[in-house]
Amino acid sequence: MNIKYDFAVVGGGIAGLVTAELLTRSGNKVILIEKNSKLISGSSADQHGWFHLGSLYSASYQSTYVKKLIRSIDTLQEYYKKFPFMNIKIKNGKLSLKDQTKSWFKKNHLEYYVAARNNIDVFGDEKNIIKKFKKKWNWDLKCKLMIARHERIYRHYWGGEINAQNWIPKANLIDFKKRNIKKVKKSNINICSKTHFLLQSLDMHMDTYQITHDILQHFLSNGGKLLLGEKVDSYENIVYENENCKVIKLQNENVITKKIILSSGKGITEIVKSDIGLNTVASPLIVAFPALHPKGFVRVTPKNTKTINHLIHKVNGKAYSVIGGGEYANPDSETELEKIVVNLYKNASNTFEAFNKCEFKKHYFGLKNEISSNDIRNYGHKIIPIEENVIGIVPGKFTLGFNLGIDTISFLNNPTAKNNQLQKKAKNINVDHLLERPTHSRIAKEFILNNG
Repeated sequence: MNIKYDFAVVGGGIAGLVTAELLTRSGNKVILIEKNSKLISGSSADQHGWFHLGSLYSASYQSTYVKKLIRSIDTLQEYYKKFPFMNIKIKNGKLSLKDQTKSWFKKNHLEYYVAARNNIDVFGDEKNIIKKFKKKWNWDLKCKLMIARHERIYRHYWGGEINAQNWIPKANLIDFKKRNIKKVKKSNINICSKTHFLLQSLDMHMDTYQITHDILQHFLSNGGKLLLGEKVDSYENIVYENENCKVIKLQNENVITKKIILSSGKGITEIVKSDIGLNTVASPLIVAFPALHPKGFVRVTPKNTKTINHLIHKVNGKAYSVIGGGEYANPDSETELEKIVVNLYKNASNTFEAFNKCEFKKHYFGLKNEISSNDIRNYGHKIIPIEENVIGIVPGKFTLGFNLGIDTISFLNNPTAKNNQLQKKAKNINVDHLLERPTHSRIAKEFILNNG
């Protein structure tokens, strides 16, 4: 006899896993279906472990992304505080990271090296004095807005009556304080102290494997069912036990469900067989060993071609670097991909003194699925109504997976257990064989194991 599920979630990336786990908290019968042999094996594995809290977008006059990313803190506190390795804590209105062997987030906050108005990236080869002044003036205003928003980030009383996601993005020039501007210190990276200033952010390194490991354990402990290696091509409407349902016909079984949540990235378009506005772009990342710098940082400039970011992770106790930039390309265009990866290697070589001498470096392309139009990037998460009892969800960024899960539950009018309602502790279920490691981790581990 077939089981009738309340929800079938198709796609086992961060969006699908988070949403499926949240649904099980309220006693729903949930099945999570993934076409690959492991979860978190598609674009969710390609990220570089950067937990965004809005700093990257804080110079923008548009506050949408800053608001969405800052909201992640409230979401984690409200829905994930009881997870033992979720180590973001609030003490006396300040954010802190509990130091523990296993943790979702690491204490190495990212530093932002921001191009100052006298940096050549701001005005380029502009000869016209008026146009050059305008470029400097516009960038200077954006920098001041960035500094002002960080002032509110530093001052905010987390967990208090004022909502961070509404208050921080609304910062203006009145909030600008020079005390937040730090001087760039001399180090083994080529960031000129005369043409850059330093801002300390709350952005952090995150262990995406530990995060998904814990959420999957909780999903299975709550009675969620997992199907791996099953590709969903379509679904049909049926009446089952006098109720309108959907049937997903798979190779080994039929899945009957009341509602379907499609979270399979570009696979959503293949299943619904219509254009939902989903675009896929590719961005290169370089894995380098050993780590090229002891801290995570971002170089911010008006030119995407000159932007660079650096994160640090460990495998087998050994640190390695993951380097990214601000460029992206059509994943089907070899010419475009070659152009941006060559430029990333050039920027890395110019930034890191040890880059050309490091033992190992290898790049890969991370794919990002976004709902966008007119070739404008959309980093936000999105819920797409497909038809009655069928929706599609796209996270935009790994960081936004938590918010997307909550918003999806709200969209479905399905109550979700919060921290104080979580009665069950996740059973000690071995899920290592069910999860893929991040791409950067697998690349680094292979080199380290093969080279002692």
